[in-house]
Amino acid sequence: MKDLYYGIGEYSALHWADRERRGLPSDPLTMHERYTQQIVREAMELLDEIPWKDHRETQSEDVVRDNILEEASDVIFTTFALLGRHGFSYTQLLEAAKVKKSVLDYRWKQEHDTVPLGKVALIDIDEVLCEWIQPFLSFGFPLSNIATMEELYEAVPVAKIVRQKHLFRQSGAKRHLPPLVENVVATQALAATGYDIVLMSKRPVRRYTRLEGDTIFWLEQHAVPYRQLLFVEDKQFKVAVSGLTGTIAFAVDDDADNVDQLRDLGIKTYWVRKGGFDQTHVKSMLDIPEVKEACK
Repeated sequence: MKDLYYGIGEYSALHWADRERRGLPSDPLTMHERYTQQIVREAMELLDEIPWKDHRETQSEDVVRDNILEEASDVIFTTFALLGRHGFSYTQLLEAAKVKKSVLDYRWKQEHDTVPLGKVALIDIDEVLCEWIQPFLSFGFPLSNIATMEELYEAVPVAKIVRQKHLFRQSGAKRHLPPLVENVVATQALAATGYDIVLMSKRPVRRYTRLEGDTIFWLEQHAVPYRQLLFVEDKQFKVAVSGLTGTIAFAVDDDADNVDQLRDLGIKTYWVRKGGFDQTHVKSMLDIPEVKEACK
C-alpha cells in the first residue's frame, strides 16, 4: 500500500507538471478544487453501481460487484493523489487513520452507553489534566519572557494572540501536552472507586475538527478514564439542559468564570490553580476531600 501511495503521488506530480507546461492553472487552490471535484464524481459513479433511487425496485442481480470494486478504487486513487499533492506522507496518513478510528470508537461507545450515570465527577481538561499555557507560550512567543496569559494580554495585541492560538490548534501540539500527573492520578483513583468521570472541555472542535482526535489521542496516551467526553461552548448551559446537575457529586475547573457558573447551579466546584491555595482554590486535585478519600 505504501508503494501504491507514493506511486500515485509520482503520477500526480507528472500530471500537474504537464498542466503547468501547457499554461493551465496549476496553483494549490486549483489543484485542491479539481481533485475534490473528481473524488465527488468518482463517488457518484460508485453510488450509481446500485439502483439507489427509492422509486426503483432493487434486485441483487442488478449489482455488479467488480464494478463496485473498480469505482471504489478510483475514489481511493484520487484521494491518494490529493493527499500526495498536499505533501502528506504515507506515515501521516496512517497516523490520521488511527486517530480517526479512536474517534469513531469513542463516539460509538458514548452513543451506545445505555447505563445511567451514577456518581459523577465533572472534570475540565486544559490546565487541570494537562498543561497548555506554557506549551502555547513556547509555541507562539518563544523569544519572550512572558509567563502567564495575563502578562501576554498586557504585552501583545489581541489579534496576534488569536492568530497564534489558531496555529497552535492546527499544529497537533494538543496531542503532546505535558500531563499534570497528580491530577491524572486523582482522576484514575476516582474512577477506580466508583465515580463516573465526565470530561467537559471548551476546546473549539467545530472550528478545528482535529482537536477531537488530538484530545482522544492524549487521553489514551495518559490512561485517563472517562464515561463521557463533552465538548461545549457554555458549560453552565450544557450542564443545566442535559440533566447532569442531579448526578454531579463535584466539579473541577481552572477557570474562575466556569467555577462561578457551576456553583450558581448548586454544584460543588473546586477551582484548581497551580499557584497556591486558599479557601477558594486548591493546587492539585489530590487536595480535594473526595479524592483524598478515594486514595485511601
